Formats: sequence, C-alpha cells, structure tokens
Amino acid sequence: RQRHLTIPCEMCIRDSFTATESTYAPWREAALRHGFGSSIALPLVVFDQVSCVLNIYATEPDAFDADEVRLLGDLASNVSYGLGALRTELRRRRAERELKESEERYRALVELSPDAILAHTNGVVVFANAAALRVFRVTDPDTDGLIGRAVLDLVHPDHRAAAAQRIRSPISSTQLIDERLLRLDGGEFYAELVVTELTLYGAKTRLVVIRDVTERRQVRDQLVQAAKLATLGEMAAGMAHELSQPLNVIRMASEGALMLIQRGRASEDYKSKQFVMIADQTRRMAEIIDHIRIFSRKDTGEVEIFDAATAVRMAVELFERQLHGDLLTISTTYPHSPSPALGRPVQLEQVVMNLLANAADAVREKRRNSGDDSFRGKLEVVTTCSEDLGLIWIAVSDNGTGIPSHALERIFEPFFTTKEIGRGTGLGLSVSFGIIAAMSGRLDACNN
Repeated sequence: RQRHLTIPCEMCIRDSFTATESTYAPWREAALRHGFGSSIALPLVVFDQVSCVLNIYATEPDAFDADEVRLLGDLASNVSYGLGALRTELRRRRAERELKESEERYRALVELSPDAILAHTNGVVVFANAAALRVFRVTDPDTDGLIGRAVLDLVHPDHRAAAAQRIRSPISSTQLIDERLLRLDGGEFYAELVVTELTLYGAKTRLVVIRDVTERRQVRDQLVQAAKLATLGEMAAGMAHELSQPLNVIRMASEGALMLIQRGRASEDYKSKQFVMIADQTRRMAEIIDHIRIFSRKDTGEVEIFDAATAVRMAVELFERQLHGDLLTISTTYPHSPSPALGRPVQLEQVVMNLLANAADAVREKRRNSGDDSFRGKLEVVTTCSEDLGLIWIAVSDNGTGIPSHALERIFEPFFTTKEIGRGTGLGLSVSFGIIAAMSGRLDACNN
C-alpha cells in the first residue's frame, strides 16, 4: 500500500452477487432485491491508514474488469489525497488557533501577575509587564518605559558586579536570588529574583521574575527582637510536644494495670514492674523538662560520658511499645563494642525518639496517600562507631514519603513543619539539632 497513490488491485474487493460462493450469501438476497449485480470496495488510505471505504455498485454481474479496477483505483487514490489535504489544513488551522489561544492565555497571566516580570537579551530589556512598570516607577505610560534599558542600570551599584557575572554565565538551574535594585526615581528596594531562559523573538532571552520584599525584610528585622519574647511560649509548645510520648506510656501502663487489678489477674511482680515503669517515665518527664531548658540556652545539669548505643537502644525499645498493631517494624544494628559519647544520655534518647516519630509519620502519610491500609512501614536504626576517628554515626531511615525538596533547607528551623495543623509544632527536629550541636555533632537530613 502506498500513500496517496493508485490502490493496488489486491486491495479492492469485487463481489458478484449472482455468484454461488457461500461467502456472498449474507448480502446476496438484499443486493439482488435492489437490482445490484456486482460491487467493488475501494479503501481510502489517508496518512498510511485506511480511513474509510468507497463502495461502487453495478446492475450487471462482473461489471468491473481489470481496466475499470485500475481507473477506480486511481479515483480512490485522488480522493484519499484530497481527504489527506483537508485533514492537514484542519490540523494547521487548529494548531494556529491553539497557538493564538496559548499566547493570549500566557500574555494575560504575565500581565496580571502581581510580580514584576522582565525579559532581556544580552542585558537589554525587551519586555516588561505592567507590574514591572509599577515596581520600577515608570511614570510616563506613553514611553517605552523599561524597553531598551540596560538591566544593570536597574541594579544597585553594590550588586552590579555579581549581576553582570550572572548575565555572562549560563543558567544551570532556576534559583532564588536576593538583590538590591533601583527604581527609575532613584529609590532602592530589596527583591527576590528567579531567572530562567527561553526563546523570544527568535533570540535566547532571560526571563526574570522580581518580587519586592522590602516590607517583608523590614518586618523580619523588627521581629528579631520580638522573637526573644516568644521563648517562653516556645518552651511551652516544646514541652507539650516532648512530654506527649512519656505521658502516653504512663497512661497505657496505669490503665493496663488497673484493668488487670480489677479482674484480679495482676500479680505483685506485674504491678511492681508497672509502677517502676511509671516512676521511670516520671523521671524521664522531669529530664525532658530540663531538656527544654537546655534548648532555651539555659544549660542545667552536668554532662557525662555514656554509651551512645545503649541510649539508642533504650529509645528504640520505648518507641516500639507504641507501635502495636500499627504495621510498623523497626530493625536495628548496634556496634559490638561500647560507643562512648560526651553529653547527656536522655537527650540522645530524645533525639532518636524524635527521628523515629518523624519517620513513623512519613510512613503513615504514605499509607494514607496510597490508600493501601496493608502497607507495612519499615524503620531502620543503624549505629556504628569508629574508634580511629572518634566518631559515632546514628542513621534513622524509613520507607515513607521522604522529605519534600523545598523543606530540606528549613527542616531544622524552629516551628517549621510540613505536617497538618494539630499534628506537629515544628520544634522536635530543631530541638534535636540543638542537642546534637551541643554535643559537638551534626544532624543532617536527606532523601536516599
């Protein structure tokens, strides 16, 4: 089969309705009733595919000889070509219409954007939206405003060298840039810039999105002093976050003991163990409160040399008690020899507890997002010690959702959280970061 050319005879189907072949039986009677003696079916091939079939009927049997088949094949080829040309034209018109609509849509988005948007080629402005005219204080709307101006003329002198270097250098990735810019009336302002590259008017052009953050910077500077007054509130929120785990252990231990006592099934040994557990958790709560004081830079208590692996093991054991029926399992690896560390063991335990709690939340979120209630979460805690380097590595990993890329740089900031309201204060990881830093260590987060 060839595109838009004569259809070979073997593609044509010629039927003689007066023939006796059984293959024509289903439609022979209807054809004879309408006076048809024979027919020919010519496939119309458009873009290498059979688009439809041209059927021609004759009153006499065997009306289509080889010459007529050839001529009709040429006719079908011409019709196919015409259909292909029509479809090509329709596609062209549709593409032009969609392109025009796309251009209008994106122009409207650019013009209605509250952020200033500039485009420059080789450092000369070739486009500016309405917000850019407002931000840079273009007062005469009858002029071209920013068009034709050098981009560096809009940059504060202190930042021009760095800006010129960026213009000369290729763009490796879209990044946020802080810069001081100048308005046309001589005023200056602080801005956040995002730069990307595109083709405009056939030339390589850089698109710059500019957001005026002058007021935001002023407010941030004013909040620096006010943030000191929030320390007390930060401590209270941290206590609520940190004390919830030992309180749960105390509640479960006491409720379990009461239930067995009421049923007369609590042995003296069992009751003794439960009360010891409650006493331990009470002491732990007192230490957590002290831990919050350390976070608020009031260093109370003395540091000591302790076995880091033991502290990690105790934290894992305590956390595992909360995982009954939660389809979460924890695998652990500990060094064979002691891992001495200088600090407070309860603080390291709390760091591991915070990391495990965040890992468990990530697993539960993945289970909710996937809709698979049978999804089994896997947490892993690996503790290794290098005596030669004098370092201890503690790695907590999970098979959950991972950390959003935009959150990696801010994950240890106080009050920053990616969890929904009511499920996190944003203090757990910042507290952990401070603890490890106070132990001359480092806490990092990454996605594997």
